[in-house]
Amino acid sequence: VSGWMMIVRRVFVPTIIFVSLLTIFVLPFFLWDTDAFIEDVFRYPAGSSAHLHPIRSVGFSGLALSFGWISQHQASFPFERLQMLFGIPTLIVLLCFLSVQPSMTRFWLCSAILTLVVGFLGRVFNDNHLGYVLSLALLGIFTKET
Repeated sequence: VSGWMMIVRRVFVPTIIFVSLLTIFVLPFFLWDTDAFIEDVFRYPAGSSAHLHPIRSVGFSGLALSFGWISQHQASFPFERLQMLFGIPTLIVLLCFLSVQPSMTRFWLCSAILTLVVGFLGRVFNDNHLGYVLSLALLGIFTKET
């Protein structure tokens, strides 16, 4: 099998399958009401909607609300800026750490750290999100390198 055929099998076929399934399941909702789709999927969770997602969190937003830095559950606050301010440097450091000695253990641990940093600084960070971060960390801890 030639090199190009291997690339097609390993990259393009899964990509075509993914895009096809995404199109089948998402496109009807997108076409039905594009503005409502964008509102529900992107604006509302990001806190940029006319109707803000209420702050109920065990993360930074919950602390900010408790300390009075945010006036009420529905108040606007630039969480995405905090996520970028801390998330991008964390991503760069973790990519450098991972590139020194790539392994699945390091990959899972870096994923857990980045998810924790970005999630903790978001508008919503619940206990189930913390459970997901813990699951990623445990994958890193218990992954056997071959």
